[in-house]
Amino acid sequence: MQSAQRQHQILDQIQTTAVQSQRALSVTRQQTTAKERERRILQLTIDEIDHMESDVNLYKGVGKMFVESLRRCFVFAQILTRIQVPDGPSNDDGTGAQGSREGAHR
Repeated sequence: MQSAQRQHQILDQIQTTAVQSQRALSVTRQQTTAKERERRILQLTIDEIDHMESDVNLYKGVGKMFVESLRRCFVFAQILTRIQVPDGPSNDDGTGAQGSREGAHR
C-alpha cells in the first residue's frame, strides 16, 4: 500500500513538472517570436534609412514634438529602443513604442 501511494506522489510530481515545463516553453517561444518580429522591423527601418538620400532630414518623436536627428543617431536610437526589455506590457502591434512618431521629412 505504501508503495502505491509513493508511486502516485511521484507521478503527481512528474505531471506538475511537465505542466510547468510546457508553460515555460510556451512563454519562451512567444518571447522568441516577438524578438524575431522586432528584429525584422528594425532591419526594415535601417534598410529604409539607408536607401534615403543624404539630404533627407530625420525626426524623432519626443513627447508631443519632433526633434531633428542625425542619421546615425536615429538608427542607433532605433536599435536601443528595440533591444531594451520592457518593464510593463509590450506594444504588440509591431510598431514599437514610438513607431508611428518617427519619420523622415525633406
